[in-house]
Amino acid sequence: DWALIGLQERQVIGVDIEVRHNIPDLEAVARQNYTCAELAELRQSSDPLGAFFTCWTRKEACLKALGSGFSIEASCFEAGVDAQDQTVQIATPDKRLCTMTVCSLDFSREPDKHPHLPQLYGAIAVVAPEDAARVC
Repeated sequence: DWALIGLQERQVIGVDIEVRHNIPDLEAVARQNYTCAELAELRQSSDPLGAFFTCWTRKEACLKALGSGFSIEASCFEAGVDAQDQTVQIATPDKRLCTMTVCSLDFSREPDKHPHLPQLYGAIAVVAPEDAARVC
């Protein structure tokens, strides 16, 4: 029911949005797609499901910026479990590093005022200008 469209004329970007929902096999999905550091942070989080979706959207935004989908394994790069902006380096299939900045998007809502709106998580990844020509 939700979509996030990113349009940028001068930079290569990727975006992702997810609705918070229960994931019965959260630990297994995280083990398969997250780095050891991300998994440790997720396990220590006071809100593991929120941390999961923060990291998931950040990883998907990065992969979409590359246009690679999951042909590059999500566990091969750190996108971060918290919402801090982060520089990410991903090895592309041609073995070159692609640098980008990933930022979480704030879809804050006031549950008391808008109980019908779901909790959304989103991210945008912006490819470094020097790497953009190789991505396109």
